[in-house]
Amino acid sequence: TFGAFTTMLTSTFAEPARGRVALLLEGGYNLAGLEDSLKSSLEALDRAVRGSALPVVQTGALDRDREDELRGTAESARRFWKLG
Repeated sequence: TFGAFTTMLTSTFAEPARGRVALLLEGGYNLAGLEDSLKSSLEALDRAVRGSALPVVQTGALDRDREDELRGTAESARRFWKLG
């Protein structure tokens, strides 16, 4: 779910991002689905901001290709944001 994804992002990047998070909305073709996704993401952010214990999201090990893709994405983002 988007809430679980937001939780994973905030717990993974809380320190390097120094608490800064941005949410982008895309699509909106199904307004009920968008509402549910946005609500769960905002609830996850609220828990993170209030310092509630963040649930651990088990994602499994990344294979080498996914690790390389994530590193490439982070390197691209570093041109625009200070990621640490």
